[in-house]
Amino acid sequence: MLGLLSPLHVLLGSLVGGWVIVQSIVAIAANRGRRQGVIALVLAVVAPVVSLVVYLLIMLLPR
Repeated sequence: MLGLLSPLHVLLGSLVGGWVIVQSIVAIAANRGRRQGVIALVLAVVAPVVSLVVYLLIMLLPR
């Protein structure tokens, strides 16, 4: 089951992450919600790292 969901997880995370990065840059540049844009940009950059760490930890668990 995990083998089937992993590619979907990566694809969905990449699409949503890219969209969030674009939206937060627009918010920062247009000075509309600058604070929320910065927070969203930081989270969009940190989220893939956290996802990778969790994935690797799950793969290291004994079966």
